[in-house]
Amino acid sequence: MTQTEFVAQIRLHLPHGRRASPEALALVTEAIRAFPDCAELWLLHGWVTMAAAEWDVADGASRSFEMALKINPAMTEARAALDFYRNGASQSARSGA
Repeated sequence: MTQTEFVAQIRLHLPHGRRASPEALALVTEAIRAFPDCAELWLLHGWVTMAAAEWDVADGASRSFEMALKINPAMTEARAALDFYRNGASQSARSGA
């Protein structure tokens, strides 16, 4: 599968208001293994990882967003995702969730 094909397939599996499926997580993990230098795949990995877990165990999402930014520092979507994650994790910690 090409990068473009992975991106298209993963976007079809992105959860909208629900948990990510095991299939989505497996697909995005396969994609970053095949294309570890693709910032967009790392961004998608972060979103799927975050949707697959509770805040306290979703640290992989943060690392994925950071990897996307390392590959492409100008990727504003990855910066926004990382800020969203950090804000949510901070609020979760304050509420004791």
